[in-house]
Amino acid sequence: MVSLGQLMRSKNIWTVDIYVNKMHVGGFLVLTSTDTPSVERLPVHLPDDNCIVYDPDADVADIASEEFLRKTILTEWFVANQNSDAGRQLTYCEFPSKWKWDSSSKSWDCRRWPTGKIGRLYYVHPSVGERYFLRMLLLVVRGVLSYEDVRRYNGVLYPTFKLACSARGLLGDDGTMPSMKRLLGQRLRSLGNCLLLCYFFARSMTNTLFLRRSGGFWPTVYSTALEGL
Repeated sequence: MVSLGQLMRSKNIWTVDIYVNKMHVGGFLVLTSTDTPSVERLPVHLPDDNCIVYDPDADVADIASEEFLRKTILTEWFVANQNSDAGRQLTYCEFPSKWKWDSSSKSWDCRRWPTGKIGRLYYVHPSVGERYFLRMLLLVVRGVLSYEDVRRYNGVLYPTFKLACSARGLLGDDGTMPSMKRLLGQRLRSLGNCLLLCYFFARSMTNTLFLRRSGGFWPTVYSTALEGL
């Protein structure tokens, strides 16, 4: 049986593996010179809401009481800040640049060499709710020791992550990010550019690329794209 990892590394869909493990900057894929990714993928989960892998034949009670399974990259970030003040000036995303995650012991260790990884949080859709607002806070808070510290701002402990985001001015009047409309416009224009490039590349590959002087596909899209600039 072929594993998912072997399938992803096959010749036909090797780009899937690159997309998952490499870094994206400004919508463009940045490839590294080695097989080891320079990005540390950081999970975002609510308390006791992390995913675990276990033997289906194991006792569920033993699994629930296993403290080692409760440890995650996020919870151990709290623990690392509790045990040392060396990384308290860093956000969750910045932490892998100075600290290294040891998956065998599930702990963060201070790096001996200056070269580290770039942290990248997993995407969370706004419809998810509290986990989405937790992700927003993890982008700005520094040196927090627990989930409660993430919800604390100016000495006030807010009952929800959404209220903590609002107190920090991260939300608009409608409860969303104030720059959401601007970001959406940028994403749509980037998508339009990609579609145009794919369209003309496909036509050129079949030697049928042509530009009509008027009334064709390109003049219409070109004029529409200029209206958004």
